[in-house]
Amino acid sequence: MTDETKALVADMSLAGQRTVNWPLFVPGQLPDELAENQLSTADFARERGAEVRVQCSSQPQDVRINFKTGLGYDTYPGIFQELYHLPVEARMERMKEPETREQMQAVLEEVAGSPNPVGIFAKLDLFTVDASSHPDNAAFVGRKVVDIAKEQGCSVLDVCLDIAIRDDLKTTFLVANFPKHTKEGWALIAKSLADDRTLWAATDGGAHVDVLFGASHATSFLSNAVRDHQVMPIEQAIHLFTQVPAEYVGVKDRGVIREGACADLLVIDLDHLETCPLEVRSDLPGGGMRLYADACGYDYVLVNGVPVVDHDAYTGAQPGIVLRRGRDTYTTAIPAAR
Repeated sequence: MTDETKALVADMSLAGQRTVNWPLFVPGQLPDELAENQLSTADFARERGAEVRVQCSSQPQDVRINFKTGLGYDTYPGIFQELYHLPVEARMERMKEPETREQMQAVLEEVAGSPNPVGIFAKLDLFTVDASSHPDNAAFVGRKVVDIAKEQGCSVLDVCLDIAIRDDLKTTFLVANFPKHTKEGWALIAKSLADDRTLWAATDGGAHVDVLFGASHATSFLSNAVRDHQVMPIEQAIHLFTQVPAEYVGVKDRGVIREGACADLLVIDLDHLETCPLEVRSDLPGGGMRLYADACGYDYVLVNGVPVVDHDAYTGAQPGIVLRRGRDTYTTAIPAAR
C-alpha cells in the first residue's frame, strides 16, 4: 500500500465527511511487515482528520474452486479457454478425453509457475475434496487429492476431474485457508479484530457464492475462537460484531440492548453452537450453484422482539423492516468534524 493510495482513501473520507472502510485484510495471508503496512492506512487517515478502517475477515479465509463455474480457470490460456466456452455437458465430455487432460496439465504447470493472481488454483496437489452432492464422492470428502491419487495410481488432475465429473462438476475443492484452523490461527484473527484499525466484515456479500462461504463467520468465531480456544471473551466478540459496526456506519438503535432500542436479539446456547457441514446447492436462477450450511445452537432469534427462529427452526414471522436513510441512520462524525 503506497502513501499515494493511503492519501486517496483518506481524501475520500475528508471529501465526503464520512467514515470509510475498504477490503480486505485477511489475518495470516501477508507477512507481518506487509500486514502492518495495510493496517497503517487507518493511522495515515487519522493523522489527517479522516476515519478509515480496514475490513477484517473473522474466520479463516477458506478459498475453494469448482470446475463448473470455473472462477479463475476461465482466465487460463489454451485449452481452458475452449473448455469454459462450452456448455457444462459438452465440457464434461471433453474433460474425459486423455488428450484434453494432457493439454490441461500442461497449462496448469505453466500457470502454477507464473505470477497469475489466480495461479494457486493450478496447484492441484494442494487441493482437499471439500463438498460434493454425489453420494459416490462421500468417501473422498475431507481428503487430500494427492493422497487419493497415490492410492489410485493416477495423477491429481485425474482424481479432481473424475470426482468432479461424477458430480456434474459441482464438487468443491478447498485450495487454501488463511490462517489455519488452529488455536494460533484463531488467536491471530482475534488479535486482528480487536485492533481498532479494523472493522469486522468480509463475508463477501454473496459475490462468489460458489467458492467463498462467509455466512458462517459469527457462528465459527463464537464456537472456535470464543468457546473452544478461548482467545477472546464472548462479551468482546459480541461487541465487535454488533455495536462497533452499527456505530461506525451510523445505524440507529442497533447493536445495544437498552430501553427504546430495536429488540433484535440472539439467544445462544454456546455449548451447542456449531456450523453444520457445508453443502453444494444448485437452487439459484438458471441452476446456479452456491455453498450452504445450517447452524445449530441458536435457541431464539428475535427481530423487533418477535421470534423468527425458535430452537433452530424458522417460525415464519416477518417483523423486520427495510432500513431507510435518515429514518434509521445517522451520520457518524469523522475526527476532522468533531
